[in-house]
Amino acid sequence: MPMQLSMDIAVDPLYGFVKAVRIVNSCGEHRNMVCDSERSHIHIDLEGDIKAFLRCIEGIRGYASADIKALFTAAMEGIERKVLKELGWKVVPQALSQRVIAYLPRAGYSVVLEKTGKQGIYIARIARVREIPLPPPPSIYMVFGTVEEVARRGLEIAEILEKEVNELIRALSERGYTAQL
Repeated sequence: MPMQLSMDIAVDPLYGFVKAVRIVNSCGEHRNMVCDSERSHIHIDLEGDIKAFLRCIEGIRGYASADIKALFTAAMEGIERKVLKELGWKVVPQALSQRVIAYLPRAGYSVVLEKTGKQGIYIARIARVREIPLPPPPSIYMVFGTVEEVARRGLEIAEILEKEVNELIRALSERGYTAQL
């Protein structure tokens, strides 16, 4: 499944900045990586196999924040609110939010669907709240903690996103809409 990860790591000075950069570099190809040796900070943007990347960086000591998204396509442009309401999603009025179109509350989190600038491409994200405030602050999607905690929680979020998006795609396909990862 096409997933995107945006992550910031503040490396523990006793662990070693260069060592952390080498580990991040050995964990696969990044779309973007910015390092600041004065602040011992690494920013990574990654597309693709984020699960393998998160498993690889678990050993780095420091603190991190991460934002994980899943991308998929669906042929429901213009009628997405109607279709998602039929599927049991809570639809967000268009006057309140241009990007967020619907969310599905679950136990302890919500799956949020957003439109992108490209027709037919949607983003699914996990929010750490059941009811979405509008407009949603970016922090409700972020995971914070030590690198090990963020990697572990990031793997959980990736699994949840994969399951929820596959379920949505299956439901859309059953109703005759074209949807794919």
